[in-house]
Amino acid sequence: MRRTRLQSDDQPGQDSFLDIVSNMVGILIILVMVVGARASQAPVDLPDPSNDDVQDQLAGRKSESFSLETDVLRLHEQSQQVQQEIAASRQERELLATVILAAKDELHKRQQQLDTKAQAQYAVAREQAALQAELERVRQTQQTLAARPRQLTKIQNLPTPISKTVHGAELHFQLRGGRLTKIPLQALLDEFRSEARNKVWKLKNQTEVTEVVGPIEGFRLRYRLRRFDVSAEEQFETGAAGSVVRLTRWELLPVSATLGEPIDEVLSPGSRLFDELKRANPGRTTVTVWTYPDSFAAFRRLKAELHALGLATAARPLPEGEPIAGSPEGTRSAAQ
Repeated sequence: MRRTRLQSDDQPGQDSFLDIVSNMVGILIILVMVVGARASQAPVDLPDPSNDDVQDQLAGRKSESFSLETDVLRLHEQSQQVQQEIAASRQERELLATVILAAKDELHKRQQQLDTKAQAQYAVAREQAALQAELERVRQTQQTLAARPRQLTKIQNLPTPISKTVHGAELHFQLRGGRLTKIPLQALLDEFRSEARNKVWKLKNQTEVTEVVGPIEGFRLRYRLRRFDVSAEEQFETGAAGSVVRLTRWELLPVSATLGEPIDEVLSPGSRLFDELKRANPGRTTVTVWTYPDSFAAFRRLKAELHALGLATAARPLPEGEPIAGSPEGTRSAAQ
């Protein structure tokens, strides 16, 4: 083991190689510095100023330098001139763009004005054409009427006394689709009064109830009952407490749209309805006719016949689709 370590120590290491390289580099640096110092101290051979060739070269170089300087100045002036022209062109372009924009706005305004004017002219022309067509239609109607033979129309004049509110006996009829139907209103109301007493218990837990009675002679009666509670103020003033049940509205519901008889059959001899009207007391009975728009002409015929019998007539016109109805707050019939 000891012998092997001695042999290892006797061998040269890598540090010696690095020392050699460092020394060589240092020598090269010294040589470069020496050469540089000698080069700086060496005499420089300058051309003789008195030599004609040198003078000619200098003169040529001066002339060339002057020419280049002149060219540079000229190019600078040209560059400034170009910059000025560019600035002027930019201003001119901006001004032109402003003028174009103003022209476009003015053109748009004029187009709108023209559109409005054209629309107004179109509306006037359209209205003129419509008036012309209406005038032509009136002229044709006038010519047609002038060509027809004159016909005399007999107007039946019935004296119309001042209407009076009905308080006596009253017969109710429905006149719809040119058909006259007697309404058993009193019988329906009597049945309502009888049944309503048995429906009051339903108002214990609700304020309103709707029920239907009938049918009687082709009609049902739908009625609405409402509970009104006595307020605390009324209890204090009257000393009464509790609730009151009242009828708020009733409506008649026909079971068919073709009830009754056509008005021509009613006014013909042997009609059951007309015979019943003849038996009515003229001084105490009023005939109330609930009339729909499609039967106004039929009502005028019926009224003329009733006037001949001496019966007062009360008209109750109704809009189409509106049921015959009434309420405690409603108005009574007015007979003539």
